[in-house]
Amino acid sequence: MRTKKKLGKMLFEAGLLTEAQLAKAVKDQQKYKLKLGQTLVREGIVSGSQIADIVSKQLKIDKYQPDKYPIDVALSKIIPVEIVQKHQVVPLSKDRFLLTVAMTDPMDIDTLDKIEVLTNTEVEVVICTEKELNHIISSMYGSLSGIGGVLEGIEEMEFERSDESEQQPLTEDVEVGSLHDMVEEAPVIRLVNSILAQAVREGASDIHISPEKDFVQVRFRVDGRL
Repeated sequence: MRTKKKLGKMLFEAGLLTEAQLAKAVKDQQKYKLKLGQTLVREGIVSGSQIADIVSKQLKIDKYQPDKYPIDVALSKIIPVEIVQKHQVVPLSKDRFLLTVAMTDPMDIDTLDKIEVLTNTEVEVVICTEKELNHIISSMYGSLSGIGGVLEGIEEMEFERSDESEQQPLTEDVEVGSLHDMVEEAPVIRLVNSILAQAVREGASDIHISPEKDFVQVRFRVDGRL
């Protein structure tokens, strides 16, 4: 039987945040329609790794290990990408009687129950960071993963740009056609295209983009509801 524990309480008891920080994060969570863990990470109060460590220890569940769970694209047929993105859950392995999934919020009992009903299989959960989750989703679902995969690409681009800034600039001529291809493949362009594509898939009438201090919130208006 699954038990439900409060992430905020666990982090507070571990001394990783104050009551004031928790209260503010709860308000921001409700305002931006995010999970508490996502809010705390985006506000720089705790890291995804710290959350994973605490939850793993408290709930006695395993942490995601890439070497233990190699990407298996065939598993993408088990849980549709729409459910993966909406509930932030991704399949890692499956045998006849057990499906192992990764989640940033393994305390989301409702989602785990839904996955069991959907797959007609007992579900075991491991905890991962949001960055790890986005990597698994983009690797497993490819272009269908949309925004999550593109955001990961932007993060990688930032690291590459930092490395390249230490190198000498190239002086060779670049053909116009090559420049055009580079622009078309730019992560920002792909991000915009993915946002539009996801809006179309969800039947959204409006796209609301709200830039905050440390993150950008993207919301869709569907059937009059934001």
